[in-house]
Amino acid sequence: AFSSTNQTFTSTAADASTILAQDIIVYNNFTIGANSRFIANNLDVSIGADFNVNAGSTYTPGTNTTIFNGNGAQSLTYSGTITTGLNNLSLSEKADLTLAGAQTTLAVRGNLVIGSGTTLRDNGRLITVAGNITNSGTHFRPAAGAGSIQLIGTAAQIIDGDGNGSFNNLTINKTGGSVTMNSPMTFSGELRLATNYRFNIGSNLLNLGPNATVYSSLAGTDQNFAQNRMILTNGLASDGGVKKTYSSTNEFIFPFGFYNAANTTYYYMPAYIQFSGVPTTYGSVTSRPVNDRHPLAQGTNNALRTYWKTTSSGFEGIPTSSVTLRYF
Repeated sequence: AFSSTNQTFTSTAADASTILAQDIIVYNNFTIGANSRFIANNLDVSIGADFNVNAGSTYTPGTNTTIFNGNGAQSLTYSGTITTGLNNLSLSEKADLTLAGAQTTLAVRGNLVIGSGTTLRDNGRLITVAGNITNSGTHFRPAAGAGSIQLIGTAAQIIDGDGNGSFNNLTINKTGGSVTMNSPMTFSGELRLATNYRFNIGSNLLNLGPNATVYSSLAGTDQNFAQNRMILTNGLASDGGVKKTYSSTNEFIFPFGFYNAANTTYYYMPAYIQFSGVPTTYGSVTSRPVNDRHPLAQGTNNALRTYWKTTSSGFEGIPTSSVTLRYF
């Protein structure tokens, strides 16, 4: 690999190119100036500080991985052209990456990795991902921004991590394939199921913070879920389910369901839970639909063949008769 403290590629010519012959490691800033093209030649590029793709410049990653591995704040200033978007984007070590520049959409054609101890700040921008996401760190957007990560792949996509990963806004906007979450994950903003694809969390816990909610459209506050647009669990009492931390008296919808292999049918089984009176201390509710008769049901024909396992924790001073639970 070629190593450099700072690296700048500039040219006064109308078309000047630099083509890599080996992986490049830049310990500080990496800048591609106007009228310059940097062709990675499918080789990895590691950056320890800021990466500037200036107006009039072109970065061609090919099939490489662009790696941010600094020990603190870093930026990707994207004002020029990234040919067909980044291939793989990886944050490692203690990278705290903020997106900047004139371009408002960053495309990742391959995989996105947010490593443990790292932070990806979208700064109000859209990050589209066609491959898999490994999130063991933090995805953050500004409070007043509309930034998000959007899954757009046409094949199966997987969200994975070490169980400590956190997303702010995440949107499923696919035209094919599936989305499977293979580890527990926390959401602090909006989870949007914008197209008719199920978000398969299996047995894992989907943890929704105080400001998190789930919508059924690309924008707006629609919550029109169905058996082909829902959070999919394994339908077991042992599932992690969906956990919601409450912070208001608004009703919250748990838009989940399961697949019944016996009759090859998907069932949408939502729960609507509300605390209409303000408790002394808010807590959380965890719920999951169970594809079985309740174990305490007597007889053979006097109970539904499904039930919901719902628990709460952390609440104190709940006013009498202020809890409403609706199951469908």
